[in-house]
Formats: sequence, structure tokens, C-alpha cells
Amino acid sequence: MNAAAARPLRLTAVEDAVKGKPRNASTGEIGGKIAVQGAEALRFNAYKIPLMRNLVKRAIGGVEEAKWVNRIRDQSWGRTSRFISHFS
Repeated sequence: MNAAAARPLRLTAVEDAVKGKPRNASTGEIGGKIAVQGAEALRFNAYKIPLMRNLVKRAIGGVEEAKWVNRIRDQSWGRTSRFISHFS
């Protein structure tokens, strides 16, 4: 976990807990919870606990692309194709 530690750390407890399980959201949730068990926030780094939980969840379970990104992409392509066809 490079984002939460000064050096790379391997989360062997998480690895053991999710080994052999499907890569989905529920397995990611389990891994994220295990990753932050016993974590204690210091004065200026409390943000790292949810950061680490979410990084582990995403690494295991994956993340679906946001629907609004597709909508924006579709809209921009529509404008581009209309623009191109206007000058063709």
C-alpha cells in the first residue's frame, strides 16, 4: 500500500482472506475492511484509512465506468459527427 505507508507494504491478511474467491464487489468489500482493521489515525492522516479501504476494494472488485462518462462521450461524438457531416 504505497498510498498509506512510507514504503510498500503487502497486505497478507487481505491476500489470505480473498484467495480463491471471485473478483467482485462483495469480495472487495471484505478485503477493504480487513485492510483497515486496527488502523489508527494520527493527527493529519485520518484520510488515509478510507483511502486504503477504497483502494483495496477497487483493486479486488474492480470499478465500473461511471454512466455519466459514457453519456458525455456519446454526446461529444454526436456533436463531432454532426460537425464533420456539416462540412463534408
